[in-house]
Amino acid sequence: MALVNAILIHWSGGYRTAQNAPSIAAYGRHEAFLELGSANSEEEVDRIAGDLLGVRGEPEVATTVAMEPAGGDRPYEDFGVGDWLTCPDEAGTPTSFRVNGLAVSEDPEGQPVFVPELRTKQQSVDTHQQRWLKRMANGALGGSTNVARPVTTPLLAHRPVLGGFLGFPPWSWDGLLEAGAVSGRFYPPRSGRLLEIDGSLRVAGTTPTVVDVLKNGVSLGSVTFEAGSNTATPLEVFSTFTGDLNDYFQMQIATAGSGAEDLVVVPKVVG
Repeated sequence: MALVNAILIHWSGGYRTAQNAPSIAAYGRHEAFLELGSANSEEEVDRIAGDLLGVRGEPEVATTVAMEPAGGDRPYEDFGVGDWLTCPDEAGTPTSFRVNGLAVSEDPEGQPVFVPELRTKQQSVDTHQQRWLKRMANGALGGSTNVARPVTTPLLAHRPVLGGFLGFPPWSWDGLLEAGAVSGRFYPPRSGRLLEIDGSLRVAGTTPTVVDVLKNGVSLGSVTFEAGSNTATPLEVFSTFTGDLNDYFQMQIATAGSGAEDLVVVPKVVG
């Protein structure tokens, strides 16, 4: 994950800058550009930028360790790729790492030597985000943050209307789902009705996945993926909205199914 300690931010109110002064003093200036079209105030822009700079202002490293299995920690039997292990980081502090890969070799006595490649949670998330944020790479810190949103005109006057349906964009989450993850706000350009919410998972979870549909921060209902299912039963909503920035909609992962990956939620709205 690239070091970033100075950001130029484009949001609906214009441009704003943020920086991590201690990081700049320690490592030099490393700049990036961020789109925050969903932010509604300078305070929100500053909060998001401060959180990002707190994480991105320090270098992170991947950790490769050698291990001699004892009882209860044998690779491929007790844990595998995608599981979490605790081991010392570069400073010797016990830290939780995700197993990103496993290699095995042989010592001079013919005994297997296992070498896990470990990553922190942030580094694992970064890998997934870079795939689905490539279309916004120049405005998303190199495609590494899911808070980036394209900046649009306040009334979204040019959003397409096709076949009577407003251009209500789908929301996607790439990689393993995370409970609590929430989309940006969508403001319909004119009055209409939200009719239905549908969705799919590329990899079904072994436990149910639940996605809440929010209007002005209040739940309208949930889309549920049953354990082992890649599709959900569509949620019929029938919720009216006024348009002109008076109402907004969001999606939120209320429950992340175990092992569920690559979510797409599609709203159907008629004007």
